[in-house]
Amino acid sequence: MSAPERSIARILREILDALQDLLRAEIALARQEVTEDLGRARTAVAALIAGALAGLIGGVFLLWAVVYALSLRLPLWGAAGTVGGVLVVAGAVLVSRGLGRWRRVSFGPERTVATIKENVAWLSQSSK
Repeated sequence: MSAPERSIARILREILDALQDLLRAEIALARQEVTEDLGRARTAVAALIAGALAGLIGGVFLLWAVVYALSLRLPLWGAAGTVGGVLVVAGAVLVSRGLGRWRRVSFGPERTVATIKENVAWLSQSSK
């Protein structure tokens, strides 16, 4: 006796169930990718903000040094200039690192797109 054959309706139902499962998996993968990308973007933005603040404070100290050098001609300007220079260099390093991290952030769900392409290719192959 042969195995009972499935009805066309049951086969179509199984196909629809499999497609729903596949769609849910693709959505979950896209959600995970976006979450990871947002975490990397947050880190890059924090570094950019820290670098900008250090550069701004460094600029203030350099201006303070110029004011002291021109108006008072006291050794205090040398100390302020040194502190300001160090802060400007630190700011430049932080901004450079932040920009490097920012360039590596991808805002598209690349793995999801790749798996969807694979699934479409597989479906077109299996339907032939």
